[in-house]
Amino acid sequence: MKHIIRKFNIQVLVAFALIFTISSCNKDEENAGEAYFEDVALSETTFAQLGTDVEDALPYDELSSGRFGFGGFAFGFGKCMTRTIETPEEGGFPKVITIEYSSDCSAGIHNTVKSGKIIITLTGRPSEVGSQRIITFENFYINGNLIEGTKTITYLGNRQFKCLLENGKITTPEGKVFNRQANHIRTLVAGIETDSAEDDVYEITGYAEGTT
Repeated sequence: MKHIIRKFNIQVLVAFALIFTISSCNKDEENAGEAYFEDVALSETTFAQLGTDVEDALPYDELSSGRFGFGGFAFGFGKCMTRTIETPEEGGFPKVITIEYSSDCSAGIHNTVKSGKIIITLTGRPSEVGSQRIITFENFYINGNLIEGTKTITYLGNRQFKCLLENGKITTPEGKVFNRQANHIRTLVAGIETDSAEDDVYEITGYAEGTT
């Protein structure tokens, strides 16, 4: 499992500090501020963890299997998920990879429950500059939260990726809706010297915005 260190712009940290200060003027506003940060955390971690699903499913050298993650293929979800690959008749790209989780597929140390499909369109080999991974969802749920939107990851070269989230949306079982947009640059700054992903460290800059 990858350990990711996130280094945010100072402007973002200042903005969060100001929001927290303003929303702590009285008890009611303090509670509102805490709820806001809980909403942000849910939105951020939900879309961030999807990166592990995609990385785990990507075939770098062959199309026989994905990466072998924590707890087995698909980080323990191999027992209740399937991966299919569609390739043009003439070979090459684009390739479409579909990860399908059966109903109430659960795994991991936190017993995360997933269902539905993640659809990944590869426009070129992951190591080619300009190649993209276009990620969409079909009736996809994490712990009962419906996930929607399009995430496009473009390889910029020099171990750097542009990650664009458009029309991101989380709908909770209670009907609460989170809308999210994000534009990040993710750079691998450590761990490239080893074959293991355990020591990978990324620096992430950019912005994200949303409403609840």
